[in-house]
Amino acid sequence: GFDHEQGDAKALEMEEKSIHSLINELNKELPKSHPLYNESYELIARKTNNDDIVLELENGNLAVVHLTWKSKTEIDGYPITRIYENKIDFWNREMKQNIIEFEE
Repeated sequence: GFDHEQGDAKALEMEEKSIHSLINELNKELPKSHPLYNESYELIARKTNNDDIVLELENGNLAVVHLTWKSKTEIDGYPITRIYENKIDFWNREMKQNIIEFEE
């Protein structure tokens, strides 16, 4: 039969690898001029409809970063990043917009 604990462990392992690869890619892409360069952050989400990842910064801000997947340092201004004051600001300005677009 199917071992649920083993299945859960595999799912978690896959998730960890995915998180690790997203963070690795971000670290490769960030030029020294980028606002997130040398910042402490935690990856909290990934948008499933594009290459955006959501980071929570040490100061409580949230950053949405559009990865380019070039696996090398980007030019100034990339990867495109939007920074929000907090989760409410993020929800109102980032997520609601996606929902509205979807409903049209």
